[in-house]
Amino acid sequence: MALSNHFEHQFFRIVNWFLAPLEPFFAGRDKNRETAGPIFIIGSPRSGTTILYQILIHSFDFAYVNNLVGNLYRCPNLGSELSHQLGLDAKNISFESTHGVTRGLAGPNEFGNFWYRWFPKAPHYADEKTVSVKAGGALRRSIAAIQSFSGRPLLLKNTVNSMRIRALQHLFPKALFIVSERDPVYTAQSIYKVRAKRSKKERWWSTRPQELKELLALPLIEQCVYQVYYLTKQIETDSKLTDCDRFFWLNYERLCTDTGNELSRIEEWLKLRGIPVKRRAVPVPTLKASDKQALPDKDFDKIRSMVRTLWPE
Repeated sequence: MALSNHFEHQFFRIVNWFLAPLEPFFAGRDKNRETAGPIFIIGSPRSGTTILYQILIHSFDFAYVNNLVGNLYRCPNLGSELSHQLGLDAKNISFESTHGVTRGLAGPNEFGNFWYRWFPKAPHYADEKTVSVKAGGALRRSIAAIQSFSGRPLLLKNTVNSMRIRALQHLFPKALFIVSERDPVYTAQSIYKVRAKRSKKERWWSTRPQELKELLALPLIEQCVYQVYYLTKQIETDSKLTDCDRFFWLNYERLCTDTGNELSRIEEWLKLRGIPVKRRAVPVPTLKASDKQALPDKDFDKIRSMVRTLWPE
């Protein structure tokens, strides 16, 4: 599997290198770039951001980045044209994923390689000065063109963007943020399970808080809890630097138990902020929160004890 992923990565690197010169043409077709949004889904890894992304795309008429466009990260507007020609849309997605990676060409994509064109791979934290004026203009044009092509509000999801709130607010003054929150006990447990299965458990996984250097000296299970803690605190801190009304805080457990009502709350919040999102005539999906103990008592009790200390009621 790892070898297959390596060849796929190399293949798309070559494809992007050849097709990148065409991107200015596709990105420059629509001169009317005054669009609303985009809307960013953020949150700690394993906090329900992917299923939230899938449900919102299923339930509302959003523009989004699918796996075809995500693989064409240096020419995403060409990818949008190809997606249109191939008829790839929300009707073709499932609610399955593996660590944020969805299935099929129509499946929603985190657009990670695209964002790394503009932001460093390390550190993850970014502020108003991280992206240059010239690069920021190119980024805005590319995102605006993707949204203009479809004429619909653009929904984007990437957990690393949780560390780029200040930069994204600066680059996209009309941006909105939907923050996925989950019980930190089960968020940390899920991160720990991912890392415990990796051949190099000591290697950091996913979004990096600013405190990364200090965390690497801790035992693995403590790293996972503190990762959730510091990412959560960073989102809370950066959200207070601007209009808090631009942030919608969604609870993963409540989304699973009362899906229809939570979707209605999101719809109302968006419309009050001038986002003309349309509800699709589709059934409300049935969800089940995966919040149950999946570790030995010693490890689970350690996580629960740390959470009680860091998140006092």
